Amino acid sequence: MDVPEPRGVTGAHESGSPLAIRLACFGLALLIFLLDAATPLDAAVEPLYVVVVVISIALPRKKDTWIIGLACSSLVLVGHFLNWENTSDAPLATRAVSVFVIWSTVLLAVRHKGAEQMFRLAVEGSPSAKILLDDGGRIVLVNAPASRLFGYEREELLGESIEKLVPERHRERHPALRRDFVASPEIRPMGAGRNLFGRRKDGREVPIEIGLNPIRNEGKLYVLSTIFDITERKLAQEALTARNEELRTILYAISHDLREPLRAVESFSDLITERYAPALDAKGQDYLNRVTRGARRMRRMLDDLSALARARQDALSREHLLMTDIVEEALRRLDDKIEQVAAMVSVAGESSLYVNRTWAVHAVTNLLDNALKFARAGISPEIEIAAYEGGLGKGPGIVVRDRGPGISSENTERVFELFQRASGSEIDGTGAGLAIVRTVAERHGGVAGVSARAGGGSEFFLTFGPLTDHGGDSHCE
Repeated sequence: MDVPEPRGVTGAHESGSPLAIRLACFGLALLIFLLDAATPLDAAVEPLYVVVVVISIALPRKKDTWIIGLACSSLVLVGHFLNWENTSDAPLATRAVSVFVIWSTVLLAVRHKGAEQMFRLAVEGSPSAKILLDDGGRIVLVNAPASRLFGYEREELLGESIEKLVPERHRERHPALRRDFVASPEIRPMGAGRNLFGRRKDGREVPIEIGLNPIRNEGKLYVLSTIFDITERKLAQEALTARNEELRTILYAISHDLREPLRAVESFSDLITERYAPALDAKGQDYLNRVTRGARRMRRMLDDLSALARARQDALSREHLLMTDIVEEALRRLDDKIEQVAAMVSVAGESSLYVNRTWAVHAVTNLLDNALKFARAGISPEIEIAAYEGGLGKGPGIVVRDRGPGISSENTERVFELFQRASGSEIDGTGAGLAIVRTVAERHGGVAGVSARAGGGSEFFLTFGPLTDHGGDSHCE
């Protein structure tokens, strides 16, 4: 893209004093006029006054260039009439051409200045810090947010090397990185995947992100750097990391410290049932059965919570698998339950999936277990497992269709939340299975959801993101 020469885009800090430039322009124009008056220059006066107009480009206002152009063209004509007798053989048209060339230069200069000012205002008006560099890494523009970010006045940075803002430990290798970018310039973030820091005037370092935008003008390359202060984001990430570590500690306590007393409760409940149940009345036996069921449900809940935490945190090594490989393993895990409820399960279609085998099987097992549990009373479950291609741009997956009671539209999202269930406590379960399914889907870059099935029942779908390493969870290996 073409932009104006950036020497005038530093706001109120243009190179040179505007007053000095104005005086130089008018002084030079007067000198040319006196020379023209003493020795009529005729056509030779044109390039001299054009130089004056070009110098005026360095002034901050368009009005200055208009005034200087008017002064120069007036002096050209006055010079002709002062030397009428000496230049009677030179037509006035020669001077008129000179005026035309001067005003053509003025119009080009004003247009150039207008584009330059628009560029300057766009950069200066940006809420983000922006620094413009030449191809040698020298700073030619600094906006106010950049000045505040690094703690320098703009005059302290203009003309300086960008390495002034680079931490000392990185300064030695930074010029080579700049040269690499100049050799192959393209719009891109700087230091993708690395922690970047900028050095403030007081020596403190601030975490930053940088976007680089190459700009060409008149054969020269400039680089516009957009700099974001990510201090607050870093602090939030550190707080989140600390929070996650705390949660992991709590999870460890839940998974290990609570399992032992639960095992004791289950074991002694079984012993009491075996040895002393006949001695208890009906109410006593009911109480004992409730204790046993409660302990076992708590153990399953701890297992599900542990699984959910691992699904959210484990690195996911992925491989290409056929859908049927995943489904067959999930079915083997549920063989006894399928036989117990006399379920009819069919598998239709085939697709290739890019998944972590362990978690893909875990998620599909949860969907199948859910379909087995939520069946209509007195009717054997009918379950269809099929390839799912309507992945909403989130890759292929698997759909599990049942003929159960279905889920109301207001509950289609709630059932995927932890400990939320569409049915009451009469159905055995912990309320964590579908939360695990959605977590597995999202970790793979996919989605999980449910919709009503034609003819009654529900369709639970699970997708696993793209079939390549691109996209998906950042922890995938």
